[in-house]
Amino acid sequence: MDIPVKIHSVAIRRAIPEDLDQLEAVSMRACNDVHPAWQLSPEQAIFCDNKIFTYVCEDEAAFGFVTSGEPLESFFCDGATGEIRGLYVLPGYQGNGYGRKLLVHGLTVLKRLGFDRAILWIPDFADRAIRVAIKSGFTRLDVSRTTNQVSSTLAVLDESCYSLDLTDYF
Repeated sequence: MDIPVKIHSVAIRRAIPEDLDQLEAVSMRACNDVHPAWQLSPEQAIFCDNKIFTYVCEDEAAFGFVTSGEPLESFFCDGATGEIRGLYVLPGYQGNGYGRKLLVHGLTVLKRLGFDRAILWIPDFADRAIRVAIKSGFTRLDVSRTTNQVSSTLAVLDESCYSLDLTDYF
């Protein structure tokens, strides 16, 4: 017996400032699903910087987004490295390839901006995100960071850096 598959009609489009509330809700729910104390929300600055690009995946409402651009960490600011600054998909939509599609959008932006390498910081406890990154060709670098989480009940966030060579990406 065949089980009917529900097909969602989704769109991926460039985010606009009016999307900020929805993007905050997506990031909060996605983070909370990974670790109950982890909270992170996008900043208004992602819409003000012409070197930062955010794309939204939506059906009736936004359920995922990716932000990419120049790296935040100064030691990666070499002109050749771009960063996937955020990649979030709501729990009910995970496992359907939307995260990977958003990641491809972000990587395509970095490639078009002339970057030869992409980096992605992933919390050490985010197993699903690590699997998606590795399946997409990222490799873990011997670089990590720990940040204080001011707006979260999680005191510190330990992240590892993953890298992808974009020279032959497309």
